[in-house]
Amino acid sequence: MDPPPGFRFRAITVEAGIERIYNAREWRDALVVVASGVLELESLDGDSYRFGRGCVLCLAGLRLRALRTRGPEPAVLFAVSRTDEFLICGGSQRTEVLGKEEPMTQHAVVTREEWLDARKELLEEEQKHAERSEALAQSRRKLPWVRVDKDYRFDTDDGEKALPELFDGRSQLLIYHLMFGPDYTGACPGCTNLADHLSGGVVHMNHRDVTLLCVSRAPLEKLEAYKRRMGWTFPWVSSYGSDFNYDFGFAFTEEQMEADEFRTLIEEPPDWLERWAEQVGTDLPTGLREGPGWNVFAREDGAVYHTYTRMAPDRDLVVPYYHQLLDQTPKGRQDEFVAYRGDEYPES
Repeated sequence: MDPPPGFRFRAITVEAGIERIYNAREWRDALVVVASGVLELESLDGDSYRFGRGCVLCLAGLRLRALRTRGPEPAVLFAVSRTDEFLICGGSQRTEVLGKEEPMTQHAVVTREEWLDARKELLEEEQKHAERSEALAQSRRKLPWVRVDKDYRFDTDDGEKALPELFDGRSQLLIYHLMFGPDYTGACPGCTNLADHLSGGVVHMNHRDVTLLCVSRAPLEKLEAYKRRMGWTFPWVSSYGSDFNYDFGFAFTEEQMEADEFRTLIEEPPDWLERWAEQVGTDLPTGLREGPGWNVFAREDGAVYHTYTRMAPDRDLVVPYYHQLLDQTPKGRQDEFVAYRGDEYPES
């Protein structure tokens, strides 16, 4: 199929049993035709919509979570979109400012009294959500513990330390596994966004008997250089040469990388994932060997216990500004979390 000048054609296969996480930028300016199979779209609200062969769709800017297909057959999509060259005007690339051109949601303009009535209705729903969140927090604290006897070693600013020493005299240890592999040239931009929130929280966590730190598999000298670049002050240790990340599911062996979900991402990567690999400075298979998430430990009577783990994909894992702050604004999370490091945003 030969698209007209200034446009490009893509054939996209949504394999049976494998979700394709929606990214708005991947579908920007694209007209999509369901060539075969049945495509199912899941919204951020959990609703599902199915489209059969011959349906013509525009997927740009929708509140979607994932694309999938039902049944044993894959869904094949044909997408036509404008090329990068088509976006160039007057010899310079168009500058993109995240969210600047996105429309506001449809809204009514009412009196203050009417707004207060609507706000009270929403407050009731928010209180129900808060009650559910508190119940989940209580269930989380009731999880059983697993004793950790293996001797894990870490390189720190104060020399080599064992896992119990990372507690720094406190009884709880909260670790964020920041994706920065030994072959990366820079940390994952999404992890970087999250880590931008941590330095100010250290003192508050310490006064609540919690040691907060990050761990990555890159050598300590790489971490220290990146830490200076970002202006961070929280503790960041290296597990280079240790089994720590592998044992707790935050790094993956070559054998694990042969799993179908990894092979699909590597062989048919979405555009955003290819850009991500460029941002961290590796090929895609190497980049995907790292995983992000939270890991929690307790120390009691001299023994260390593993108490909790939270891994991606997980909506609440995403950085605080993206959910807690943006969700309060009229436009909300309209850019589907396009991650840039703080010193790399496109010029506005």
